[in-house]
Amino acid sequence: MGGIISLYIALEYPKLFSKAAALSPSLYWANRKLLELSKTKADPRKTLIWLSMGTEEGEKIAERGGATESATDSRELRDILKTKGFEENENLIYYEEPGGRHSEKYWARLMPKVLEFLLTGR
Repeated sequence: MGGIISLYIALEYPKLFSKAAALSPSLYWANRKLLELSKTKADPRKTLIWLSMGTEEGEKIAERGGATESATDSRELRDILKTKGFEENENLIYYEEPGGRHSEKYWARLMPKVLEFLLTGR
């Protein structure tokens, strides 16, 4: 739940929390309300967002081309943020780990890059 709450706080309170790292966010939570919130609250002028997901997180859904629900939800959020003016490799990092799962092992490998982005904007 840390990924989704990090996103929520950054979207809702960008003056206090201007950076968020959402590793494996559970975007399905509360009927995907965070996806809707991002359509109105996301402000690329005020926020840096790291969004990452493993391709093997969650259940694979046939209607989604065999992709997992978690991966397609993350892609949808990425696309919403880009529509709002976020630019990949500028104020938005989107990363999918091939074969990645919802685990500390996967997140630990990403932490050096996540921290570099959040602390330096690069």
